[in-house]
Amino acid sequence: MAKNVLSMMLMLLLLTFTACGSDDDSNGSLSSNEKSVLNTLSGTWQSEDGSTTITFSPWSSPKEIPGVSVLKEVKVKFYGTATKTIGGIKTSYFFYVKTSSNIVGAYTQYSSTEYSVGDHFEYTYKIVSSNKITLNGNTYNKK
Repeated sequence: MAKNVLSMMLMLLLLTFTACGSDDDSNGSLSSNEKSVLNTLSGTWQSEDGSTTITFSPWSSPKEIPGVSVLKEVKVKFYGTATKTIGGIKTSYFFYVKTSSNIVGAYTQYSSTEYSVGDHFEYTYKIVSSNKITLNGNTYNKK
């Protein structure tokens, strides 16, 4: 019973997330702001202390991807794949951007066609230059 309640709570959380306003038009194309942000994020970024590396690989257009198990019906619009490496441990993600609020976040890539809520991150980003960004105030340099 507790497992079902937890699953339903996660589904409601994701429904709330996906119901939020979108930064692009309804045909799935990218806005000029999204294109600019994705072009800048594309590539590998390393934290100044060297402890974390994040690689963003944007797609040419966003895709709606379903979750695993009870989340099959909860599709989230993702903009590409990402990998994050901390202490030698590499995790694969599908990432999203919310350019209206300068947010980049991601859900674990369960398979090539499904996401999982297992490991999630969401950062407020600031583009300092084409070779420097901040994520939640931490500086990352392009490799």
